[in-house]
Amino acid sequence: MLPTLSIDHLVFRVRDIPASKTFYRALFGEPVFENEDIFLYKIGTATRLFFTKATSPASTPYDKEHVGLNHIALGVESLPHLEQILGHLQTAGIPNSGIGIDPHGKQNYIWLNDPNGFRIEFYCTPAE
Repeated sequence: MLPTLSIDHLVFRVRDIPASKTFYRALFGEPVFENEDIFLYKIGTATRLFFTKATSPASTPYDKEHVGLNHIALGVESLPHLEQILGHLQTAGIPNSGIGIDPHGKQNYIWLNDPNGFRIEFYCTPAE
């Protein structure tokens, strides 16, 4: 096995920086860094999410069913924490799936799409 610790960062190319900033501010609060071309969030103790403008605005829209990234899942410790996230999403007016149970892993989850179509999932283990 490779001696890696964790996923250090993920970089997302977005079509519309202002719309993406508005969405992620409503979801995560203020970024730890931002300028006109990029913004950054720290998730948990190590992973960072970078968002930067796509250099080709005519690129094919994101489709989670195509080859490549399907979604990003952020771990949640318990069902009460997932319920807290659901309340935050509802208060912020962010459309989402509501709490469901994954038929394969039996995990509670909520999924949503950002303005670029990227699927984000919050999940907890085990289902309560």
